[in-house]
Amino acid sequence: MSKQTQRDRFLRTAFGITAAEWEIILLYQDRKCSICGKSIAGKPRPHTDHDHDNGNLRGLLCSQCNRALGKAQDKRWAWAPECFLKAYYYLLNHPAAAALGRQPVGFPGRIGTARYRKWAKKKTPYIS
Repeated sequence: MSKQTQRDRFLRTAFGITAAEWEIILLYQDRKCSICGKSIAGKPRPHTDHDHDNGNLRGLLCSQCNRALGKAQDKRWAWAPECFLKAYYYLLNHPAAAALGRQPVGFPGRIGTARYRKWAKKKTPYIS
């Protein structure tokens, strides 16, 4: 069985579409991830995203967005669609800035890394 035949069989079984329909979705999305807009043309192939509860095919995503969406929809986190809107507004309007009346600024990266430790050594201790 050729790779194309295997892929077509997989798409039909897993998502209820043909390889040609998958290509139509990709073209409809202008070969971009539906969430971040990054180009998803070429290798690796984009992720075919579907709802794990009901099987509905939603679209094609880059690997990062597919993983983020998967984590957000993990039942242990209990994220509902409105949580995505709340996260969006949270990123636009920081509660820390509103509470303090100023935007506190710290290290621009992951805390605990070697880069952070090097940066922290150069800082004067914060005194309130």
